[in-house]
Amino acid sequence: MPDLPMQELLTWAAINSRDPQHTPDWDAEERFPRFREYAKKIRLGSSIRVPLITPHRPLGVFGIIRDTVNPFSEEEISFLGLIGRVVAFALDDGLNLRRAQHQNDQLQLLLNLTNRITSNLELRDLLRAVAANIREVIHAEVSPSRCKMQPRRNSGYSPSISRMEKGSSRKRCSLGQVQLSRKP
Repeated sequence: MPDLPMQELLTWAAINSRDPQHTPDWDAEERFPRFREYAKKIRLGSSIRVPLITPHRPLGVFGIIRDTVNPFSEEEISFLGLIGRVVAFALDDGLNLRRAQHQNDQLQLLLNLTNRITSNLELRDLLRAVAANIREVIHAEVSPSRCKMQPRRNSGYSPSISRMEKGSSRKRCSLGQVQLSRKP
């Protein structure tokens, strides 16, 4: 594939026009002179690029290439345009569903944490519940191994936890500094 500027890419033209881009014969193509040389070299015949676009955003382009010169009919172009719109809406719905599920998981975490905090007065149990809820939503490894009160400089006490990570030594950190590590 030749290294072309964005404006000379076939996909760019399809997305900008928002309509299928048909090339009946790459030997006679005038719109993409630099790509035409590459198309001749690899012996492309006819092709069509169909944008996958919704009213909200462009999602991509799918293309069909024939290795012989056999132009697509107007009926085929219209049908492929319809397929492109259906595929684009299906992809957009899938992306929106994934985003909504993620937001729902985050809201459920907040609700669970709020319920645990208000119903759990024992610090050790509270820390375990918080760690378990966080692990569920962000798929991280947090394992509080002990909880004890550390003396503060002002003679008060502050909670701290120790945690173990694979391949690391025991680390102690204050409750507000617990860091999460993502699973590989």
